[in-house]
Amino acid sequence: MSRRSHDVPSPLTAAQLQPWITSTSRKRFELHLLATEPWQSPERQTACIQMSALLQDAIEEVRMISASLQEHRQG
Repeated sequence: MSRRSHDVPSPLTAAQLQPWITSTSRKRFELHLLATEPWQSPERQTACIQMSALLQDAIEEVRMISASLQEHRQG
């Protein structure tokens, strides 16, 4: 979700963040179950790849939230 530099972000609320937190937590649990499969199984390898992608997405979301909050404070 990219913003143009002249867009004014609205402050984020806990209600807006909750669906993302719930979804991310559920996906983390599902991947944890897959990651506990026997060593070197295809399921375990898939889980590790998906966990890496999930972490990357989470870091990007936090970065965007941080940028939005900083822009709001400056505005």
